[in-house]
Amino acid sequence: MAGLSVLPTRALANPEAEKMAYQMALDGVTKHGLDTAVKNIMAGALGHGWMPSPPELRIQIDEVMRPIKEARARDQKERRILEDQAKDRKRRGMTPEQRQRANEKWQSARAAMKMQTEEENAYEAAISRLQAASETNGNDFNLDRITNAKTGPFKQVGRVQ
Repeated sequence: MAGLSVLPTRALANPEAEKMAYQMALDGVTKHGLDTAVKNIMAGALGHGWMPSPPELRIQIDEVMRPIKEARARDQKERRILEDQAKDRKRRGMTPEQRQRANEKWQSARAAMKMQTEEENAYEAAISRLQAASETNGNDFNLDRITNAKTGPFKQVGRVQ
């Protein structure tokens, strides 16, 4: 957080309340999350050059920690599935056919989790490419300023066969 001390601050009437607000915002965050968020803020992630407010700082930290928390949740889900399968096998004494079905079910769930991870990685890569293109053109990257493409009825070109 010391890295942010070089940023100008907004004039506040109650510095003690501000200190308490930062303590509340930083409750439960990791050192990695805070350090990375500070680096991102210093690189212009907020779009302004002021000291971030407590909520702005917490939002940046949560954004850094989101992929880590999602990976932990996937790992816990996978571990729970494996534990449940082991308990079921012990309880029921599965036949080879049942084991095969359970294995297929597990592989299906695992493939779905892998697909979800690949989709998330594709989204992150697309955002990175947009940011790089924007910075190359000398613009600030801000997702809030990107407008949706206008949609309308489709016209058919040519004949239907």
